[in-house]
Amino acid sequence: MHLIIDEFRPEPEALESAISRREGILLSIIFHLLVVVAVLLAPRLPFVQTLLQQAAEARARAVERATPSPEETPRFVFVTPRVPETPPKPPPDAMLSDSDAEARARERAERPTNELPFSRGNSPDFMDERRAEARARGTEEASPKPPPEPPRQAENQTNGSNPLELPERERAETVPERSTTAPAVTPQARASPGDVLGRALEDLDRYLPEETFENPGGNAARYGQDFDFDRKGVEFGPWIRFFRAQVRSNWLVPDAAQLLKGHVVITLNVWKDGRISDIGVVRPSGIDAFDRAAVNALRWSSPTRPLPPEYPDDRVFFTVTFYYNEWPGSR
Repeated sequence: MHLIIDEFRPEPEALESAISRREGILLSIIFHLLVVVAVLLAPRLPFVQTLLQQAAEARARAVERATPSPEETPRFVFVTPRVPETPPKPPPDAMLSDSDAEARARERAERPTNELPFSRGNSPDFMDERRAEARARGTEEASPKPPPEPPRQAENQTNGSNPLELPERERAETVPERSTTAPAVTPQARASPGDVLGRALEDLDRYLPEETFENPGGNAARYGQDFDFDRKGVEFGPWIRFFRAQVRSNWLVPDAAQLLKGHVVITLNVWKDGRISDIGVVRPSGIDAFDRAAVNALRWSSPTRPLPPEYPDDRVFFTVTFYYNEWPGSR
């Protein structure tokens, strides 16, 4: 290998420029002057004016398409509501409604111990109201007047004789010596002892003290019904009893109810022909088995009986609550 070590490194020869610097500056000035002349004179050229006109027409058409016509433009109108100073009174024949009806008692126990209604009385047993009404009517009815008695009989009663004693006629048969002085009393004039005792037994309730259900620890909490809806003054008694029984027969309580408790609130619509629609759970119980059992009970109850023909609307909005090991007042 032959290495040449020499510090002399000559630079390569540079090529000379094609034009001089003076010529370059002059050409640059001429080019810029031509550009300025083209900018000033180009809009006046015929073909340039045609292109500009076509572009303007295209923009106008685009704006026209984007702007809706007056017929299609919605008009905004602000209407001030009429708020009367005093609400008008309903007519006297207005249809009654129980949409805001609530179950409540006049008094409330400070510490309720049961879910029965609060009541003050003298008996722990439930009393039949019809029996009490019949008893009141019995006291008001006038008892039949006894037939007129002879003067001797009246005198005996004033002397402390018992009305249940044997009549004078029967005593005259047993005591012959008084038969001549005893007046003859016919059976039509005086009732027999059996009739007197029978009337006393029939009116036994009149002499007994009236009894009222006693429950000072009843829960008087406000709660809604399990089938809540607006009756609008129409009699729904037979219909709602059938619908409630139908839903209960289709309600298959799951096995989870043996250990857990809760309630499900469901809304639905019942139409005129009995169809049930728009079933929705508005307040679940937190237990899927409870919710599904309640929804299925309503689905399987469709269709039910048609609504009463007097109901003014075509459907009824229901709020149904299913309770599992709970009472309505324990919500």
